[in-house]
Amino acid sequence: RSKYEHQTLRIKNALNIPLAAKTFIQQIQKLRDENKDKKIIVYCNGKTCMKSYKAALKCKKTGIKDVVSFDAGIMDWAKNYPNDSVLLGESPLDTNKLITKKSFKKYLISPGKFESEIGTGKVIVLDVRDPFQRNSTALFHGKEHRVYINDATGLDKYIAKANSEGKTLLIYDEVGKQVRWLQYYLEGKGAKSYSFMKGGVRNYYQYLNQRYQ
Repeated sequence: RSKYEHQTLRIKNALNIPLAAKTFIQQIQKLRDENKDKKIIVYCNGKTCMKSYKAALKCKKTGIKDVVSFDAGIMDWAKNYPNDSVLLGESPLDTNKLITKKSFKKYLISPGKFESEIGTGKVIVLDVRDPFQRNSTALFHGKEHRVYINDATGLDKYIAKANSEGKTLLIYDEVGKQVRWLQYYLEGKGAKSYSFMKGGVRNYYQYLNQRYQ
């Protein structure tokens, strides 16, 4: 999982080695060399997340033995083992603070709705994509602010501004997955009103293609 996901919610004492890291195999090999008598268990976000399977398979193909996948993922673990879980630095965690998929979906709006809400002037638009995802391209030029998803100072500023001015935070990422983890931060900081673009930038481009065909 990404560093941000790990920092938000994780198994207690788990090590973070993102599958996307260029040194993934080297780090796993080092872990194996230092723990020859132990299994290495990899996990990701849940049953529909493929990262743990891909990680275990990648290890097998490179000859690293005794690497298995915990396919239930972090959400099921946290629900069942709150004493062995960490949420935003706190452990044991309060299971009532876990955000379900159903609750998350309540904050998703279509690209069309997202676009129309900008025209009301009652919103603050945030692009939280990583620098390599942005490629200097703004979806709503002159109407949005760029803030990294792990930039607490920047996020705090806009949360406070939205709350004090009675505005809604409209937030988008690349594919609509990072914002689910950002929601924990928004809730923890008392954000009063916010929405996420369903499917992120990729879905927005599909919306534009259909609209102007």
